[in-house]
Amino acid sequence: MSTKNIDTVIMGGTFNPVHIGHLHLSEEIRKMFQPERIIIVPSNISAHKKDMDVLSAVHRLEMLKLATEKTDIIVEECELERLGVSYTIDTVKYIRDKYKLKTKPGLVIGDDLAEG
Repeated sequence: MSTKNIDTVIMGGTFNPVHIGHLHLSEEIRKMFQPERIIIVPSNISAHKKDMDVLSAVHRLEMLKLATEKTDIIVEECELERLGVSYTIDTVKYIRDKYKLKTKPGLVIGDDLAEG
């Protein structure tokens, strides 16, 4: 698999709460693909987990910021600001435009969503 054209990797999720596995995954992505940036995007309301009990968006965002403060990972708040249900396509378009991406971004999803 060629990894030369992946400048940006997007990791979306509820991060309810963020944990060491999320951070380990981001480091493995960095080693494997060497992207210019890794962007973590906490969902407001996940389209796939609407009925799940989640911590408030404010708390999840603050935990993500604390967990990544000594890294160069970008925590993107676009789904929280957009409100409502979060859809990946909207986020990818937003990130493509905001960061002026020249290549297609890599997209990381949780294994809990892979089957569906």
